Amino acid sequence: TPSLTRRRIEEMLAQSTNELWVNVSIDSLDDSYNDVRGIPGGENKVKQTTELLVEMARQEPRLNIGVLYTLMPENFHQALPVLEYANGLGVQYTLNVINGGDVFYQQSPDETMTWYRDHLEEILDLFEKLKSAGYNRSLTNKLLSFFPQYLEEKPNRPVQCVSGFTSAFISPFGDVYPCVPSGEAYKMGNLLESTFDEIWTSGRAREVREAVNAHECNCLLTCETTNSLKFSPSYLAERVYQRVLS
Repeated sequence: TPSLTRRRIEEMLAQSTNELWVNVSIDSLDDSYNDVRGIPGGENKVKQTTELLVEMARQEPRLNIGVLYTLMPENFHQALPVLEYANGLGVQYTLNVINGGDVFYQQSPDETMTWYRDHLEEILDLFEKLKSAGYNRSLTNKLLSFFPQYLEEKPNRPVQCVSGFTSAFISPFGDVYPCVPSGEAYKMGNLLESTFDEIWTSGRAREVREAVNAHECNCLLTCETTNSLKFSPSYLAERVYQRVLS
């Protein structure tokens, strides 16, 4: 609820002097929100919460608000309206393409990838419309440019993945994975049985990292790919070149 959100944000700000980023997941502004989240009328509640946070951020310079939209078959038509809503509030918009995952999403990546392939032309057209509407950030453009490559049956990974090396995903049950979309085959250990350091430096973790390096998995989840881009020499060199030219 908006009141609970306000209280939690105030508590976090009181406990630290650092900046705080809050991304609100808005997958739809119409009744398709129920199809995605299973919450009737949830689109109104999430708008109330977002607008409350934006108002708080105007009073607290350490607080930064963003809107995160996840592209799915159920809400494909809402990508542009959500961007326009974020622009109207003056907050950052981030599009996330989802390709499933057995643990977190409870959905086979193959099903989503098939839908992406069947609708690739429409999706690429949508990306162009988003750019024309102001969604034109360097990291985002690079991510979206990779999209068709990720849909190939046996793609050459355009970015070396660093999941499991620089970051990890911990499930609500304490299971440790290299990333959000990874399945049980990539489980490194469980925090109820070992400490994080023990898991992170274990032989099992090394095996999982070797599997990631061997390109046994493939995804285009925004948080994983953008993190990998930040460690990509070619992308960093491209950014330096762009900065010099500008």
